Amino acid sequence: MKDYLVLRVIAKLMIPFMLVFALYVQFHGDFGPGGGFQAGVITAAAIIFYAIIFGLPAARAVVPDRLVETMVAAATSTGGLTNKHAGRIGDSPIIGAGTYADNASVAVSTTGIGEVFLRTVAAYDIAALVTYRGLSAHQAAEEVIMRKLPAAGGRGGAIVLDRRGELAMVFNTERMYRGAIRADGNPEVAI
Repeated sequence: MKDYLVLRVIAKLMIPFMLVFALYVQFHGDFGPGGGFQAGVITAAAIIFYAIIFGLPAARAVVPDRLVETMVAAATSTGGLTNKHAGRIGDSPIIGAGTYADNASVAVSTTGIGEVFLRTVAAYDIAALVTYRGLSAHQAAEEVIMRKLPAAGGRGGAIVLDRRGELAMVFNTERMYRGAIRADGNPEVAI
């Protein structure tokens, strides 16, 4: 991103504030839930942001390799459900159902019929299968998306990235809009 001067300047201005805010959350966690966890997430976001803007070699120069190589993050957005009930809350914002990340295992983002993802805690279940049963990202996603969800009446999919960079995009529907950018910078988009 050397050609994007504006992004580089904005990143240099924002990242210090992100890290200071993480410290504030860490040491004043009693004002909100999960101070330590939230501080870690904010710090990881700042480091990932730095690596995206300035490149992985630059991030490695600033942060120990051990952290850069093993941090994962998940983000989930929603297109909503057509004809949903007023006041319905989907699975996307619920940690463990629609999205989940654990540096020790995987980052998971799901899509589909949210009520079933909520009942089955699908995103967390994928991470737990990797952590406790030693399954690969793809095997864990297959287990939950192809077996557990349909048994509960659910349809959908998941994008799973493990800490070594293994990517799995598994779905039990006719199609799932999905995309990724590999470490070499090549995008992968599919329907």
